[in-house]
Amino acid sequence: MSAPDLDLLARTLVTEAGVSPGAVVAAAGRASGEWQMLTGASGRRSRTLTDPVGPSTPYDLASVTKPVVATAIARLVRRGRLRWETPIGTLVPELSRTASRDLPLILFVSHRAGLEAHRALFAPLLSGSALDLGAALEESGNGRRPECPGAPPLEGFAPLYSDLGFLLAGVAASRAADEELGTVVATEVTGPLGLDLAPAAVPPAQDWAPV
Repeated sequence: MSAPDLDLLARTLVTEAGVSPGAVVAAAGRASGEWQMLTGASGRRSRTLTDPVGPSTPYDLASVTKPVVATAIARLVRRGRLRWETPIGTLVPELSRTASRDLPLILFVSHRAGLEAHRALFAPLLSGSALDLGAALEESGNGRRPECPGAPPLEGFAPLYSDLGFLLAGVAASRAADEELGTVVATEVTGPLGLDLAPAAVPPAQDWAPV
């Protein structure tokens, strides 16, 4: 694969397909202790901003931690520290009285636990109040969508992207490993890959390409 291949990929699968006005893609591999990376790009910053995007264009992204947490959980499963089939209430006792208590961990990682997309769980922090973590976990576990009552089918409920599900999955991973989630991610993912996750300088908002 070459950089022009990635340009073509971004163009045919994203910009020409009408998915987004612009896209930057990258592929990386590690050999002999060194990273090799290729980048490609296609399109413009937005439907109204016509300047082209490139590998250095910053994007305002959300939820980029979810695949990293999922990878950490998968590694814990592979090493026998977790099981996909374990009911989440077994891993997170705060969920023992919620509608989610008997659902297996895999449904939360795959957005099939029937939970709402989002709730303002951390709103108390904005007003300077303390966060009741137990209450937030319980609210998340009870955050079922109205169309998803009772026990799910074998493959889970119809998928819906959910912050609540990954919040609970991350807590389950932390409890199983008996470590903070950040430590679990560092041990299972970023450390073995030799990644430096030190915060970078944030470009001015007007330079971002919206998603």
